[in-house]
Amino acid sequence: MRKNDWLILFCTFAFSFLFYQQGVGINFLIFDLVLSSSLFILNKELIHDKKWILSVALSLISGVFILIHGSWLAFWANLISVLLLCALSVNTRSSVLFNLFFGIYSILSSGVFVVLNSINSAIQKKKEGRKNNFLRILTWLIPLVLGLVFFFIYKSANPLFNNFTKKINLDFLSAGWIGFTLLGFLIVYGMVRHQRIHAIDKWENNLPLQLSEDLFLKQKWNEGKAALLLFILLNGMLLFINILDLNYLYLRSGMPENVTHKQFVHNGVGTLVLSILLGISIIIYFFRGNLNFSKENKFLKLLVYAWIFQNLFMIFSTLLRHNLYVFDALLSYKRVLVYFWLALSAGGLLILFMGFKSVNSG
Repeated sequence: MRKNDWLILFCTFAFSFLFYQQGVGINFLIFDLVLSSSLFILNKELIHDKKWILSVALSLISGVFILIHGSWLAFWANLISVLLLCALSVNTRSSVLFNLFFGIYSILSSGVFVVLNSINSAIQKKKEGRKNNFLRILTWLIPLVLGLVFFFIYKSANPLFNNFTKKINLDFLSAGWIGFTLLGFLIVYGMVRHQRIHAIDKWENNLPLQLSEDLFLKQKWNEGKAALLLFILLNGMLLFINILDLNYLYLRSGMPENVTHKQFVHNGVGTLVLSILLGISIIIYFFRGNLNFSKENKFLKLLVYAWIFQNLFMIFSTLLRHNLYVFDALLSYKRVLVYFWLALSAGGLLILFMGFKSVNSG
């Protein structure tokens, strides 16, 4: 068998051993190490690629967080990191979204590609006059499976044989374990033998890296005025909210009656993050084309900058309010997550600011 076939079998064994009837813990971290090491063995040039190294680091870090916290957030972060890791092992030029799509596509379609690749390999070897490895495996596998079947039959039929072989523990050879191992094989196959749709890859690779004014047709509706009106409204509301925070939080005027820091944290963090994500998406939409090249939208760009900095101020206010809440109620797992989401939101706003500034200054 070829090197990748041995690695697929090894990773499948690791998957079955680490996850079958096991809880959440160090098994994710160990599997991440096994998988990334296998991908490196298949292509040692990956060690020079910064994106691939970053994806390995993210998968290991999320694996550590699964070990420490065992949360769904850490699980999903690990899953996304592993999918990107496998996709970047094949194509480092593709975007994150496309690589994530192909990572899912490769695993879901692995059963089909196992059959197709086996047939193609058999045909190719027959043409070249080489022996088929699959037939070699069957030579050993079929007698072994049939031997196990007769072993259990004889144990049931003969009490003496059953008595002498009762110390042989084959309880792990259950239908559940076999099914789980086969599922693990398909998942690992999709990860190691990553599949892509070449037409989509070709289309993405032909996309320009820089925005060009000629690429965008004239809008059928006035997006500039719509964006201007929207960000005037958003900045007006944010200014009012931040003035309230300035008065009640920073100038020590005290909280209004029946309003607590706990209410702010429990009800405000999720909606704050949602509003930032929605706002970033709107900015990306409006500035996807012509507004980047218009010289008449300087005021709109200033409003966007104001929206970014006002949201950063809101994040800082929420952080300060959360610190006061933690001081009273002590730290917990969910309260640590609040710090994580606030940091993530602030990071997204800063990345938007730098990207927006570079596009419009260029």
